[in-house]
Amino acid sequence: MISFDKPEFLFALFAVIPSVSYTVFYIKRITRSLGVLYGDDLLSLKKYASLKKALYGRTLCFVLAWTALIFALSNPSWGTSSVPVQKTGTAVSFVFDISHSMNAEDAFPKSTMTRLSASSQYAAILVNRMHSDPQERPAVSMVIAKGEGVLALPFSEDYYSASSFLSSLSSSLMTAPGSNIGGGLRCAVRSFPANHARYSTVLIFTDGDETVSSLEEAADEALKYGINIVLIGFGSVEGSQVVTGDGETYVKTMLQEDTLKSIVKRLKIKYPLHTNAIHYINASDSGSASKIMSIINPFSLQSEKKAVINYEVQPIRRHSLFLLLSLAFFTAGILLSESHAGIKKVFSIFLIIPLFFSCSVSFNDGAELLQGSIYWHQGRYQNATVSFLQVIESAVSEKNEQLLFYGVYNLAATYMKQNEQDSALQKLAIIDEQAPAHLLFASYYNSGVIEYEKKNYKKAAEYFKNALKLQNENIDAKINLELSLLHIESEQKTSSMTISPLSESKDSNSAQDAIFSIIRENEQNRWKNQHMENSSEGGLDH
Repeated sequence: MISFDKPEFLFALFAVIPSVSYTVFYIKRITRSLGVLYGDDLLSLKKYASLKKALYGRTLCFVLAWTALIFALSNPSWGTSSVPVQKTGTAVSFVFDISHSMNAEDAFPKSTMTRLSASSQYAAILVNRMHSDPQERPAVSMVIAKGEGVLALPFSEDYYSASSFLSSLSSSLMTAPGSNIGGGLRCAVRSFPANHARYSTVLIFTDGDETVSSLEEAADEALKYGINIVLIGFGSVEGSQVVTGDGETYVKTMLQEDTLKSIVKRLKIKYPLHTNAIHYINASDSGSASKIMSIINPFSLQSEKKAVINYEVQPIRRHSLFLLLSLAFFTAGILLSESHAGIKKVFSIFLIIPLFFSCSVSFNDGAELLQGSIYWHQGRYQNATVSFLQVIESAVSEKNEQLLFYGVYNLAATYMKQNEQDSALQKLAIIDEQAPAHLLFASYYNSGVIEYEKKNYKKAAEYFKNALKLQNENIDAKINLELSLLHIESEQKTSSMTISPLSESKDSNSAQDAIFSIIRENEQNRWKNQHMENSSEGGLDH
């Protein structure tokens, strides 16, 4: 099922309706005017139809680009994946079962201490050990497992507040009926800060006698997020009498040790990859507190702190997919709105799009290319240059030749926009036969454009010929090649023409007369043509 982290952005989709309506109206107005202008001319009608299709196609592309962008901003996700997470530091949430059964006076053998009082004192011992830990002082929270669970003390490193809470712990704190240990566990899980980078543990102080029976389900959910659970049992398996909430009825209650152990066993089998997962510890066992501390803080037994790998089930974010779609549709709209011919055309920097579908390129590298392309189309060429230089540096360090080609190409396109033609040529020369065919074609094409503008027509022609070897039907490359060849031919004719000095021969006067005769004839023709043009202009005025 799809979900959105920021669904409020979806309201922006309503802006599509008036925008599309206005655009369609505007296109119809333009095409109607052009239709009247073109009349019945067949060639013009074909151009008119082509223009109409291009306008509607561009509108559709921009609408789809906007829609995909809105979805990307709303941060959609669907599906889950088990992700190894490296965590440093610790965070511990204390969950207390304060049901009436916890008032039974059989917390420890040969003791009249209630289970709840023992839980409070036991937790105080753990808090004091955490406070005195020279290596790590975990952040702690306190949760009461009554009803749906109540966060009595949010996460902090204020151990004095934690100790104060423990001293006042009582079954009379909450009036909700029944025992819901699972609700308390869920409340503890929610108490952990979002995107926290801590080694998380939940300690549950209970006798296992719950009326809602939601502990296993809640523990399953917590383990999916890499949170470790320690069930700490209080009471005797033989059981004892305890008064109920009415103050008159006595019932027998006991430590549900077998139930707690079976839950632990099933979940350990289900999550074998977890470093610690879930444990059951009887509070009356010798050394139980030390065992719990080793679970809470696995760094304390090491000479230096090391990261712990846990496995978390995380939703798969899909915003990058919609961002890519938005970019693709936006590019298509831009291309539809541009002229398709002429030597000035430069291939779009959005040639980076195919790279996003390559498994060899990391998301960070692809994101940097995308950021650079956005800067490029915004006209922020200095920012684009920085982004592409970072991509190139990353490609060199990773020895990723494909990424290098894309980074270099886009950097060259940026240089071209800044009229740094020589720098652009140097970068384009790096792209060789190992590059993807479409990228190599664009490299040849843009190199030809640069050489043409520098009036190096022979070099330009060679580049356009190489481009046509890769895409022999490309109209732009064919036109640009023809233009380059025409200039070459013109230069050759000019160079073959020579100026001869006047001869001192007897025929010099006749030659001079012939030259003046040609000049007079050309002047007469020029004036005749000018007169005819003036006449035609006068006809248009009528």
